[in-house]
Amino acid sequence: MIIKVRVNKNDNFIFKLCSWDASTFESSQSLIIQSDDLNLLREAFSAITNIEIFVADNPVAEYTVFDTFSSISYLNKVYVPHENIFTDAIQVSLTKTNIAEQVKRIQDQIDSVIDIDAMTTEEYRTYLLEIISKQCQQEIYDGDYIEISSGNKKFTYKAEDQANIQAAVNILMIIPDLEYVPYHASKDNCYLMPSKDMLKIFMTLQLKLTYLITRCNQFNMWIKNVQTKEELMQITWESELPESFQENLTNIYNYSIYIMQRVAEKILSASASSESEEQDNETGN
Repeated sequence: MIIKVRVNKNDNFIFKLCSWDASTFESSQSLIIQSDDLNLLREAFSAITNIEIFVADNPVAEYTVFDTFSSISYLNKVYVPHENIFTDAIQVSLTKTNIAEQVKRIQDQIDSVIDIDAMTTEEYRTYLLEIISKQCQQEIYDGDYIEISSGNKKFTYKAEDQANIQAAVNILMIIPDLEYVPYHASKDNCYLMPSKDMLKIFMTLQLKLTYLITRCNQFNMWIKNVQTKEELMQITWESELPESFQENLTNIYNYSIYIMQRVAEKILSASASSESEEQDNETGN
C-alpha cells in the first residue's frame, strides 16, 4: 500500500508519505514526507492551492485551507510501517499566509532594528516562537564533546550529521558484530569508526536532540498559553519552564534514556553472542 500527497492539481508535485491519520493531521497540520530534497519541498509547498491525500491511489482527503508552509525540517531515517522500510523523511508544517507573513516581517526586523514596543501581543508571540525555535536548532546543530577511544572530540549534529550517524547505527542494528562502520563527518573525510564509539556518539547526540526538541515543544506550549505581552517578554530560551511543562519534559527525557539503553543492550548483546559463536567454531565446539 502506498500513501501519497499531491500539492496543487496542475503542478504535478506528488510525494509519498510515511504515514497518514486524518485526526492527527487536524491537530499537527504537518506531513511526514519520504524525501531528502528540502529545496524541492520548499518549492512545492511555497504556494498551495489545495492538498490531496491518496491511499493506494484512492482519494481520502482534500484540504484548501493552507497557503504555504511554516517550517520544513529533516527527521533522520524514519520507519514506514505500511511499506516496511526505513527512509529519509522531511516534516512539512503547513500554515496560512498571514501567519507566515508575520514571521517573515518579524524576521526581517531581526536583521535590522527590532521595535519591540511597536509589536502587538500576537506579533511578539510569533517573534518569540521563532527565536526559541532558532536557538533550539542551533544548540542541536552545535552537538557536543564526546569521549571516544581516540580522545575527547567535538561532534556536530546538523541534518547531514544526523543522517550519517543514523545510517551507521542502522547498519549495526542489522550486523551488530561489526568492529567498524563507515562514517562521513560533516565537511570531513570519510573514515572507519569503531562501532562502540559510533554507538556512544549516537546515544549522546540523539538524547540531546530529544531533550532539546521536547524542551522547545514545552516552551511553545507555554508561550501559546501566555495571555499578555508583558509576560511573554519575560520568557527566554534560558528561562525555567513552569512545573507542569518541566515535569513533562523530564518524563519524556527519562523514558528516552531507557529506550537508548535498550537499543545499546540489543546491539551489544547481539555482538557478544556473535563473538561467542565465532570462538566456539574456532575451538571446534
